[in-house]
Amino acid sequence: MVGSVTLKHEFEMSFLKIKYLLYLCGILITLSSCHKMRVEVHHIPSNTPENNDIYITGEFNNWDPGDAKYIMNRLGDSMYYIDLPRGAGELEYKFTRGDWTSVEKDACGYEIDNRSLRYGADNRIISNTILSWGDLDPVDCDQITIVLSSLPENTPRDAIFILAGNINSWDITEDDYTFKIDELIKLPVLTIYRPGSMKEVEFKITRGSLNRSEADGLGRDIKPRTIRFGQADTLFIEIKSWQDLEKAKGDMITLIVENIPENTPESDPIFFVGEINDWYPHDRSLRLEQNNRGQYFINLPKRAYNKEYKFTRGNWKSVEADKYGYEINNRTLIKEKSSDTVSVTIWNWTDLSEESGGEIIIRLISIPEDTPADAEIFISGNFNNWNPGSRSLMLKQDNNGNYFLRIPRDRNMLEFKFTRGSWNTCEVDADGNEIPNRVYRYGDIDSLELEVVKWNDL
Repeated sequence: MVGSVTLKHEFEMSFLKIKYLLYLCGILITLSSCHKMRVEVHHIPSNTPENNDIYITGEFNNWDPGDAKYIMNRLGDSMYYIDLPRGAGELEYKFTRGDWTSVEKDACGYEIDNRSLRYGADNRIISNTILSWGDLDPVDCDQITIVLSSLPENTPRDAIFILAGNINSWDITEDDYTFKIDELIKLPVLTIYRPGSMKEVEFKITRGSLNRSEADGLGRDIKPRTIRFGQADTLFIEIKSWQDLEKAKGDMITLIVENIPENTPESDPIFFVGEINDWYPHDRSLRLEQNNRGQYFINLPKRAYNKEYKFTRGNWKSVEADKYGYEINNRTLIKEKSSDTVSVTIWNWTDLSEESGGEIIIRLISIPEDTPADAEIFISGNFNNWNPGSRSLMLKQDNNGNYFLRIPRDRNMLEFKFTRGSWNTCEVDADGNEIPNRVYRYGDIDSLELEVVKWNDL
């Protein structure tokens, strides 16, 4: 009986040893099936910031784009590598510069599929090329998409737009360079492809003939446009006018400046500047002349109507100003009744301003009925760091009990609210809701008559 128990014990021990050996073999087999893998990058875009790290991200780190454990090692100018954890099977990954805005893209800046590798493949070193980054313009794109984002109002409805340039030997008969209407954005679009090693394209937009090509805001011929492959993948173009649709000479606007500041130097020219010339302040073709009465004037095409403009003496330091010396908002050229003559006045120049400062009178013509009889009312604004109870900005009362205050004219914009000394007693709308700050341009006003509808605490 004892021998039988001993034999059974020895059998159990032998069985356990075999199981343990099989377990060790399983581990060894599993380990031997986990392969090493090195990922290398042999080329990066030329506009990659020099001090930026490059990260690899994928299934192995839950797609964390800025995982410091997966910053690639650098060799030389554009050689990077990293050894991935041992593994088996297929693995997906991408490269970034630390976040998803800087993820790699294709040569023209478009999204790419995840990269993949397979552990145990013959090649244990995977080489990659990064073509562009999501937050930077593509520099190796071999195509450019041109979008006509704005056309002149007098463009014929049935117009066909064709690109003419050095890319097609200025031949407007090639269908490959005709714009098509994009169904999504409803604008004329053309994609051109790099022919050979061409780096730069010179071109104009035409309506089927070089005699019907684009022009500047005054209908004048323009120099060819230029764009380099690799600078950007999309170019948006605003066409100002067409050469052949330039109005007859008699079909013009005459803009007369009836008065100019007395201190305007006699030798200084005056220029018209605005949307029609891309706001260039010293355009010699837009220099004003003087008539027999000494008034400055300029003749403009009627397409200038409803466009914004200003006057300068040749640069933005000498742009026109209001009578207090503050720069004015852009003017808009508005047609006056049936006449094609528009008259304006230049009040001042920013660099020669003689009248500045002064005061604005603010009057409260109405306050809530439940305002306490002895209430102190204050103005709080951008001129006192929004202190709701500044004694120097407490409104006074005239003989009729009306509240008023004189505010120095010391900046371009006036922004404020009324309070009774604290933000808990600030003015609100009729429903008790907070109101936006009151905002006025100093140059537009000498006095303000306002009303407070309700107080927050009452």
